[in-house]
Amino acid sequence: MNKQLPVAAVAALWLIVAHDALAYGSGQFNSNLTRCNTCHTSGDAPSVKLTPMARAAKVGAAFQITAGTPASLALEARTRPGKGLGFAIAADAGLTLESTREDTRVDRQILGHARVLFAPDGRYRIEFRLTAPAASCGRKLLLRASVLAANRDGTPAGDGAAAALFPISVNCPVGNQKARPAG
Repeated sequence: MNKQLPVAAVAALWLIVAHDALAYGSGQFNSNLTRCNTCHTSGDAPSVKLTPMARAAKVGAAFQITAGTPASLALEARTRPGKGLGFAIAADAGLTLESTREDTRVDRQILGHARVLFAPDGRYRIEFRLTAPAASCGRKLLLRASVLAANRDGTPAGDGAAAALFPISVNCPVGNQKARPAG
């Protein structure tokens, strides 16, 4: 009996399942296609906010981090109970995102879900790390979040989406302040 046939059959089945999961479970990691509401429409939009954690602070409308020091933030989203959550957070050049969960990933400067997340009560908290190199010292950059409340039927109809911009001010480390232009 040929033992390679079952392995090939399992591999083919895995590829079919993986394709379906990519189409409906993980979103598209493309900086031009991170707006969930392009495809997902007519459902209740989730609420979304960003919360500072370790080595991050909120000052006014902006979040502040220090160049060269990893900071932790949390994306907090609420959907109606029973809805799944998909999301993509795109970072401007000058910021580096790092996933801290097994069910999220970073690809091409976009942090997103590896599969649709599910919390029965519709309350989600996705923690991640953000770092800015010394070259970003003194800059104001953006995180762009697109969040999806999925009805989990495998189609984009009936899903709701929301988008938010989060300004990030990159402080210079103490003793490494950039010269400010006069005026």
